[in-house]
Amino acid sequence: MNERIEEELKRALNRVEPPYGFESRVMARVSDRPSGFQRHWWYAAVAAILVLITFLTTQQIGRSRVRHAKETERQVVFALAFAAEKLDHVNAKLQNSAPGVRVEGKQEKRYE
Repeated sequence: MNERIEEELKRALNRVEPPYGFESRVMARVSDRPSGFQRHWWYAAVAAILVLITFLTTQQIGRSRVRHAKETERQVVFALAFAAEKLDHVNAKLQNSAPGVRVEGKQEKRYE
């Protein structure tokens, strides 16, 4: 029985010539693959693109915050000017309703 297994192994492991064109097909596929150097350039390019996207996104966020701050400042200045105008209007009405009344200096109010 061992001899039969040995014969089968010898037949299975005998050298077989490759089919015609096998070598050229293998070499063509190997040359199509990028070399290690080419792959490293590819990884470096992808990394550079990711860094650029991160930088541009950070810049855009910064510009957006500046725009928001300027808009908020504009609104606060408008609100203060509006309030000052209304207070001037109220002051003018008070002056017209009681022209002889004057308040001088700070007066402390005491609640007893």
